[in-house]
Amino acid sequence: MTQQSLAPILVTGGTGRTGGRQARRLLDRRIPGIDGSRREGAPFYWHDSGTWPRALDGASAAYLCYSPDLALPGASLVIARFVESAAEAGVQRLVLLSGRGEDGARAAERSVQGPRLLTLNDVAAELSAATGRRIEFLPCSGGEFGTDLANDGVPGTAGTGMWAAPAKAVLR
Repeated sequence: MTQQSLAPILVTGGTGRTGGRQARRLLDRRIPGIDGSRREGAPFYWHDSGTWPRALDGASAAYLCYSPDLALPGASLVIARFVESAAEAGVQRLVLLSGRGEDGARAAERSVQGPRLLTLNDVAAELSAATGRRIEFLPCSGGEFGTDLANDGVPGTAGTGMWAAPAKAVLR
């Protein structure tokens, strides 16, 4: 292992559904991680940039799981500010969990794009080639996504099939 690979990786939302999976994978591989979440580890709030320096301290990379949703108004601005902070802190690699191709999510994706921008189909093809297994990206509608959120117990979504919470209540 190189020295760079021993530096911790920040996982935002490290106690959530996808962030938790990534945090467990790091732990299983004995890769040091920083749990950036509201509940444990380094306190981390997307809308409180004062919590970012502690979470970024010493991190070589970061897995970004923006909550509640990249497509919400203002999310891309928060991501762009975070990317700047991460670069200033010496973070060398960012991975953004993104989604459904909506304008707001695309704007956030542009904030973190690296040397080449990959579509989700490109990512699936790259993963397929690297693993020798067929991996496919399956897009979902907003209704399907809302149902998935409701099934995961996300407030404001139960029974609606869509994100129902007003943006002011979500973006505190």
